[in-house]
Amino acid sequence: MISTEAFSIKVIGAFDLLDRNGFSIRPSGRKDCAILAMLALTRNHRQTRTWLQDKLWTDRGPAQGAASLRQALTSLRSILNGTEEVLFADRTWVWLDSSRFHFDHKSATSGEVLRGFDLR
Repeated sequence: MISTEAFSIKVIGAFDLLDRNGFSIRPSGRKDCAILAMLALTRNHRQTRTWLQDKLWTDRGPAQGAASLRQALTSLRSILNGTEEVLFADRTWVWLDSSRFHFDHKSATSGEVLRGFDLR
């Protein structure tokens, strides 16, 4: 599968992140994958840092949750942001450049979303 988009995020069936040649470059961290899945499924592929922290690091205080999110974003940038930026973050928001991604759920008519995905 060669695509004009730089990446493809699969949320129908098992989660995966594919490069433009169809090779899996899925992050090893479950929460890194969860961030991508959440952004893929969120309107405008944009979400607040606070919302992401609250969903993924509920067992930690605000400072530790913020630090964990920063670390996850650094990891994701190393995978995604090669010759051009496609993952962005400022003090409030985290978002994907949707023009650089193919999202399988936008063209799927059925299928289980995030089959087997477990954050525990």
